Amino acid sequence: MAFNINLNTTSIRRANAIAYDVREKGRIIRNAKGEEISLPGTLKSVKAIGWYIEEYGIAQISMNLTNISVTPVHIAFDEVCRKADTRGVRVTGSELVGLIPLKAMTDAGKYSLKNSKDHLECLIMSLLR
Repeated sequence: MAFNINLNTTSIRRANAIAYDVREKGRIIRNAKGEEISLPGTLKSVKAIGWYIEEYGIAQISMNLTNISVTPVHIAFDEVCRKADTRGVRVTGSELVGLIPLKAMTDAGKYSLKNSKDHLECLIMSLLR
């Protein structure tokens, strides 16, 4: 499932950093000896990249949720919000590209109701934009 999250920045570098934080593959870094080390991201079954959307004038995290039973849309959304916040960036919306199973939407609604009314409104509104 293709799922994109909008950020309040124009920085591709910041968007990519957040994408690398969450995507399963993570990122490659070098240790003090110059050896490459793989740091996995926080979300399983997620591919992500940051990019700039000229027509919107913002950066966006473009994600493929390859198994929504492993990482549902609401968990991906929350994790990107958390990672963005740690980098001084805010999530301003999201969009689905294509279809989403009804169960995924109802699961997101149930999850959001348990967490907060504001969260539910933010998630649903961002999905419907």
